[in-house]
Amino acid sequence: MDAPAPQAGRGLDIAENPLVRLAERAAEADRPTLIAFDTPPVLQNVDEVRRVFERAYPRDLKDAGIGGRVELWLYIDLSGAVANHEIKTSSDSDALDRAAAEVAQQMRFRPARNKGEPAAVWISQWVTFQVI
Repeated sequence: MDAPAPQAGRGLDIAENPLVRLAERAAEADRPTLIAFDTPPVLQNVDEVRRVFERAYPRDLKDAGIGGRVELWLYIDLSGAVANHEIKTSSDSDALDRAAAEVAQQMRFRPARNKGEPAAVWISQWVTFQVI
C-alpha cells in the first residue's frame, strides 16, 4: 500500500528545522544585522567594566591628555555575553580602538528579549576615553 500524498501545508517546514535556525543565528552573529527585540539588553557588570576601562586606557595617551570615542557594534548572545564586535566608528587611534574592544569583551548583559523570549541582538555602543 502506498503512503498518502502529502497535503498542502504539511511536511517539514524548513523555518522550523533547528539546524536551519542555528545556521541563521550563526550568520546573524557574523555581521551587524537588524534583529527584532522589544526589551533591550541591560549592562549588568558596571563596576567590573569601569575597572577594565581604567586598565585598558593606554597610559601614554592618558598621560598626554589624548582621548577619543569609539562606536562599536556588539553582538549580545542569548547568555548576555558579547560574542562578537565590530568597530562602527573609529577613534582614529588604533590603541584606543583596541582598548574599546577590550572593554566591550568584558561587558555582561541581561539579554534582550523579544515577545518574552531571550533574543541575541546587535547593539551600538559608544566607548569614550577622556582625561578629566
